[in-house]
Amino acid sequence: METQTPKWIAEARKMISGCDSRVKHYWNNVDEEDRRYLCFLAGLKQRHIECAWDELTEAEKVSLWGAVLKVRRLQKSTNYFTPEDFKGAGACRVARREVEQDTNNSMH
Repeated sequence: METQTPKWIAEARKMISGCDSRVKHYWNNVDEEDRRYLCFLAGLKQRHIECAWDELTEAEKVSLWGAVLKVRRLQKSTNYFTPEDFKGAGACRVARREVEQDTNNSMH
């Protein structure tokens, strides 16, 4: 069952953010690399990376929501990994400071 946001909440969000939809604002302003990741996880095609939010079909938007949920699950299940956990795998060349900076700047 789908619940709709009360009109007063939608209007308050619009006043604060200056747009009707938080996800539309995010999608239209996110960098290409993040769009690429989300489209890959959503099973969308290369052409979707360049689409504006209003150019996507409802099915494509639902697929992107699924990708967001995947990212959230991945973040939750890997939250406590550190660069030291990957030592010996040849993959840990990132300084702890860079990792901490990325973590502190991530969207929640």
